[in-house]
This record gives sequence, C-alpha cells and structure tokens, in this order.
Amino acid sequence: YGVYAVDWIKAGETIMEYVGQAYAFKQRKGGLDGEEPNLAEIREARYDWQHGNCYIFSLEADKSQAEGNVACTKTKFVDATDSGNLARYINHSCEPNCESVRMPHNAVAIVALRDLLPGEELFYDYHFSDKSKEVCLCGARTCTGNM
Repeated sequence: YGVYAVDWIKAGETIMEYVGQAYAFKQRKGGLDGEEPNLAEIREARYDWQHGNCYIFSLEADKSQAEGNVACTKTKFVDATDSGNLARYINHSCEPNCESVRMPHNAVAIVALRDLLPGEELFYDYHFSDKSKEVCLCGARTCTGNM
C-alpha cells in the first residue's frame, strides 16, 4: 500500500484527516504487563488473527500520563481497520514528509512537513512506543531500525 500526492502540496497544508471509529479505554494503574487486555489490544489481536492488518491510531491525552506505569484514563484511539479513508495506507518513514497532528474532537490530521510534488509518496513517523519490536525497513539514511 501507499498514498501519493496527486497535486502540489505546500508545507503546513492539511492533506487529509485520519478517519475511523474513535473510542477510549481506561488503563489500570501498573501498565499493560500482567493486566487484562484493554480494548485496543483486543481489537489489534483480532485484526492480526483475521487479516494481519491493524490501523489503530493512539491519541494520547498527555505524554506524561501515557508513558511508563502510570494510570492513563484519557487515552483515546481512532480505529480505521474496518472503516476509514486513504490516510490509513500512508506508510511509515524515519524521515517523513508529513506528520500526524491531533485535532480537537478526537481527530487526527495529516499535514505536510515540506512542499510535496505530484506523484510523491506520503510518509509520516508512526511513533510506536520505545518497546515496539516492529522492524522498520523504510530505507531512510537515518532509519532507527524499528518503528
């Protein structure tokens, strides 16, 4: 998959919204290890089992709340796996030309970081957690090796 610019896109321009079903969960104090799975984990496991694709976007209310073993009750997610738009097919890169920006009302916008040419593929950094074991094969010269 991949998403490509059809027209010229200027730096700072909102390209599209990441569309899907928005939902929240309450994470118990102590983090996810050894705890009951939350709704996002349940959905991710089901999608991986069914078809191997998962398009869940985390909308952390506050980075300090979401990191470590701290209770995080305001985290929300946008799930575009079953219904969404082209934004779910934008690939990751360690040298992205776009970024995801949290908007009001549990929305995410994909915004150009620089001017983009017609035909250029769109990329943004997925910002998976530091614990992620997802291997990155983006090919960027500054690739970190994982997402």
